[in-house]
Amino acid sequence: MRRIRNEVAHNTNPISFDTQEIKSRCLELAFAGDVDYDTVRNRFLANCQELIAALHLLVADWLLKEGKTKIRIRRSKALRHFLAELKH
Repeated sequence: MRRIRNEVAHNTNPISFDTQEIKSRCLELAFAGDVDYDTVRNRFLANCQELIAALHLLVADWLLKEGKTKIRIRRSKALRHFLAELKH
């Protein structure tokens, strides 16, 4: 994502998700898995959403461990698995 951002920020020519540099960078993104998205833009957006969700979960998990919140998140098996995968 950093490379995509840099490519967009430093390129003075018109650029879009159809631009070869952006398209190839988006196809390298793997955070949202190997799902075959209908457009490169949708693949980018899905990866952004997964990254944001992962960051929220990591912060919530840390807050719970540190006792810094009264909010209790239901710690399902799927959530534990997801957090374990993020830490690798």
